[in-house]
Amino acid sequence: EGESKFIAGPEIKNFDQIKKGDRLNVNYELAMAIELIKTKSDGIRSKVETASETTSKPGEKPTRLISNTTTIIADIVAVDRAKKLVSVKGPSGKVTTVTVKNPQLLADVNVGEQVKVVYYDAMAASITTPKKK
Repeated sequence: EGESKFIAGPEIKNFDQIKKGDRLNVNYELAMAIELIKTKSDGIRSKVETASETTSKPGEKPTRLISNTTTIIADIVAVDRAKKLVSVKGPSGKVTTVTVKNPQLLADVNVGEQVKVVYYDAMAASITTPKKK
């Protein structure tokens, strides 16, 4: 609860739909998935980023959703099957160690192989009218 003020950019549409007492809702989500699928690449680590944006339609209260997906091909540099850990080295040279929830996925991967890693993040902002009590 509280009050904050900010200036929205020109990409936010439908200001005429906002009424006194409406609320701004902001949600952020971050997820990472290591598919642990051996890739048929040429051995070069790579990175591909995609972004998408959705805004409100005419007549709707202002909303905006921005999402980003980053897919990298990474080298496996360590596998600890007992602790369910795998370490991968991405195209920037950074090594990231993650816990694998399904240990069966580690059965067929080895140091020196390459896998696909997908990062996803999204932010949604919307104006809503509070429910009447």
